[in-house]
Amino acid sequence: VGRSVPGYSFVGDSSDTSANTHHGTMVSGLIVGHYNKAIGTMGIAPFVKVMPMRITSSRGSTDLKTIVNCIKMSADRGAKVINVSFTGVNNQSIEEAGAYAANLGSLVVYSAGNQGKNRRKYPDHKNVFIVGGTQESGKRWNCNKRIWRFTFKKSGSNYGNFVDAVAPARNVLT
Repeated sequence: VGRSVPGYSFVGDSSDTSANTHHGTMVSGLIVGHYNKAIGTMGIAPFVKVMPMRITSSRGSTDLKTIVNCIKMSADRGAKVINVSFTGVNNQSIEEAGAYAANLGSLVVYSAGNQGKNRRKYPDHKNVFIVGGTQESGKRWNCNKRIWRFTFKKSGSNYGNFVDAVAPARNVLT
C-alpha cells in the first residue's frame, strides 16, 4: 500500500495490474514490504516505488515477446530496476532488451530459472543481472517433489557460469 506507481497489463492491454498468480505481488513484498514487528519482516528497499507490469495469463504463462516488450516499456517509463522472475534468460532477445534498458539507465534482474539444472550453455549476459537461489544452509536451492506414487519432479535453482549472484529462495516470508 502506498508503494506503487501506475503500471500496465500486457494481458488485456489495460491498466488493470491486479494479480493473476500472486508471484509478482510476493516479490514486490520482498522488495518494498513495510516493517512488521509482529512477524519480523521488512522489505529490502521499503521506500522505493513499484511499477506493476502484468505479463501472465490466469494460468501463469506468457511468451518471450511479451517479456521483452515489458522490459522495454518499463525502461521507457523510467524504472531503475526491472525484475523478471520468469524463464527465458537463455534467449539473445533478453540480452538485447537488457542493453536497451541499460541505455536508459535501468538494470534488468532476471531469474536463473527453477528447473534445478546446470545450464552451462546459457549465455553470460553483459546487460542482464542473473540471480540464482539458495536455501537456509547457503547451498543451492534444490527440491525433489513426489508428484505421484513413483514419480519425482526435480526442481530448484538453475546454476552455471551465467549466474551473477544468489539470494535466499526457500522459506522466505513475504
